[in-house]
Amino acid sequence: MSSASEIAKLQKHYEDKGEDLNKFSKDSKVYNLSLLYKNIAKNYGSAKKYGASAVPAMSYNVENGQHKFENSPEFSKHFNDNLPDLLNLARYDMEFPADEQGTKTTTPCLSLNKKEPRITAQNLDSCNNINCYRCNECQPHQEELIKSLQGLTQPSSMVSDVMRGVHAKNLVSALHSWASHQDTRGYDAESCTDRSYDNDANNHSSLSNAMRGIADKLNVALEYDNERHGGGAKHRDYMGNNYGKNKDVY
Repeated sequence: MSSASEIAKLQKHYEDKGEDLNKFSKDSKVYNLSLLYKNIAKNYGSAKKYGASAVPAMSYNVENGQHKFENSPEFSKHFNDNLPDLLNLARYDMEFPADEQGTKTTTPCLSLNKKEPRITAQNLDSCNNINCYRCNECQPHQEELIKSLQGLTQPSSMVSDVMRGVHAKNLVSALHSWASHQDTRGYDAESCTDRSYDNDANNHSSLSNAMRGIADKLNVALEYDNERHGGGAKHRDYMGNNYGKNKDVY
């Protein structure tokens, strides 16, 4: 399958996934997930509509243990700097036994148990708040994060260089959306007065800040490389009325 046809197919796939969640769009349990799928569809759509001007081909190699993306030195730097955090998010086991027999599993929401700027294996934890016991968004966000990391770091024999640029955009979209989901655990307009989050809202806020910090660095790096080096990508997500309202997204 050519890159163009694959991009069109994936755009439609994520548009359909977003539409399937539209009926729950006012439910914070899946609202950010719906926006994630729409933004990923937008990323594929940008590659299809604007081509290399918005999403240049991004070849890849590894030198001395460092991941290098052609014409994207700023993105390469921030990707390498934050890769340990991203891998900790990707490798965290999201499923836990929900009964003593282990016949059922649950997927609690993630949080950071320490107020630190980095996401380490030691401070990343599952939340035991009853509202977070069965999280509908963390695991799907993790799945998209894993897809984007795999797409970025697979050799050209397995992923086209055009698709690699879209995966870079998808990584930013996944982190932005996952951070916004974390805000719903005691730090957005709807949940900030919910006393049930009193004991863990700060932990979710710490993870939100860490995720958004990485996303912003990668986003700025993509834009910078696109303007200065002919690499990177043009990128802006829509994450609701408080982020991206009345602005072009691409």
